[in-house]
Amino acid sequence: MSIEFDGYFTETDGDVLFRDEKGNPLMVSKKIGDGIIIATTIHEYPSGDFLKWMVETGKRNKI
Repeated sequence: MSIEFDGYFTETDGDVLFRDEKGNPLMVSKKIGDGIIIATTIHEYPSGDFLKWMVETGKRNKI
């Protein structure tokens, strides 16, 4: 699978969700309180499965 990305994370204290073929982290997550922060360097639009997971597991919050 070929994806476009701007770079990779050189360090993280979160969970690595996706790596490139060299093992570099491209998507990471970190639980903060009741929420999860997801950071990525990937250009592609999130998959339908990923968006469905976000909607099903997320809860409303005032920002």
